[in-house]
Amino acid sequence: MSPCEFRAQHGSLQEESLNAWVAVYNASETSTGVKTTTEQGKKQARENLQLMLFLNLVKLMEMFPR
Repeated sequence: MSPCEFRAQHGSLQEESLNAWVAVYNASETSTGVKTTTEQGKKQARENLQLMLFLNLVKLMEMFPR
């Protein structure tokens, strides 16, 4: 095997490794973004539920004063 063939073969492997790593990295970053969005959605839903429960409690206090 000539040095040129060796470099061509190993250069190809390095490029494939780099492409594979970039694919994994991009998937990881995308996953993190989705997770953050999901966490924000859950937090907002929890806050909305708390508000609705509080408003229901206020309405019951108005309906049944002591």
